[in-house]
Amino acid sequence: MRSVFPQGTGDQPPFQMRCRGQICELTIDESSAEASEWMERLQFQAGVSAVGMFGAVALGPISYFELEEPARAAGTQWLFNLKRSFDGSPGKYECKKQSRMNSVVTLTLAIEPRSRRVQVSSSGSPMGDGTDTCLKQALERVVALFPLPEVVDLPVSSIEVRVP
Repeated sequence: MRSVFPQGTGDQPPFQMRCRGQICELTIDESSAEASEWMERLQFQAGVSAVGMFGAVALGPISYFELEEPARAAGTQWLFNLKRSFDGSPGKYECKKQSRMNSVVTLTLAIEPRSRRVQVSSSGSPMGDGTDTCLKQALERVVALFPLPEVVDLPVSSIEVRVP
């Protein structure tokens, strides 16, 4: 929360946070200059660092957060960064460009428990035009750039790609 509520030296933070187990209550000092802006900062400035931290959120003058288990939060953040990188990858662009038909290709990610390697499978390319294989290989190249966190629980994850 320190990145959402910046404060000067010696200043009292404009919030109080109390947690019991995985549920936290956040109370905002409404007289604070940050009171009207903190929700936007939490969603956009905390951005990537906050992805996956919360299982559920109810925002307001008194807000409640359900903290995600650390392994699940790490998996969600890993997946978010992977998808973001894949979406902008040259490999994905080239595969979509080569496709001759409109379709949806589904790429599914799973962790192989013994080796801790991420397995990618694909489905959905019509009539074997190779788009599914091309996208699978493009995603595998991106996966290779993102080592798994030490402790990770990968949420069920599929990526749908509309082609062309």
